[in-house]
Amino acid sequence: MLICPKCGTELNDGVVFCSKCGTNVTHQTPPTGSNQAQGAYQQGGYSSNSDKVKSGFDKAVNKTKTFFFDTTDESSMQDAQDVQENKILAFVSYLGYFFFIPMIVKPYSRYLRFHGNQGLTLCLYLVAISIVNFVLTSLIGLGGMAGMGAYIAVSIINIIISIILYGSWLLLAVIGIYNAVKGYAKELPVIGKIRLLREF
Repeated sequence: MLICPKCGTELNDGVVFCSKCGTNVTHQTPPTGSNQAQGAYQQGGYSSNSDKVKSGFDKAVNKTKTFFFDTTDESSMQDAQDVQENKILAFVSYLGYFFFIPMIVKPYSRYLRFHGNQGLTLCLYLVAISIVNFVLTSLIGLGGMAGMGAYIAVSIINIIISIILYGSWLLLAVIGIYNAVKGYAKELPVIGKIRLLREF
């Protein structure tokens, strides 16, 4: 037994056209069991709600990737010898408060100046999230005065917030270190566009 994908009419096996609407049904395969309606629905070329949800999710993921990782790449503007000589030193730019050391050692290196800018921005980001974490910890701590249960709950919340904040800093530092040792002059996601030091 065949089912017309257009109008849903039940047809005998071997027919070429639907007797009700005239649709060509030669390429249809008979659906089985309880999946008859679903089979006809899919064979008719209609997209299901799950397909729409998946498509929307994929678009959101792609936009997120673009926002975070489609950053400016200035690698082609760097001197190849400068990059080759200072890859390891550029690594130090992302070690928190030591960001300035490479620029002091070699003040005229454009490559180190670029990564020094990124390291400075990352260091300020670390200071900012430390302040935010301290404020949130203080506020959440007040809620813990309500009792042992509340204290445990706010402690867990505090740990989660700390992991998110410091985890984001660590992720940015790893990306910066990777770029530095690979010879890339690529901005960090989100915060990399901030340039606080003059570049050559």
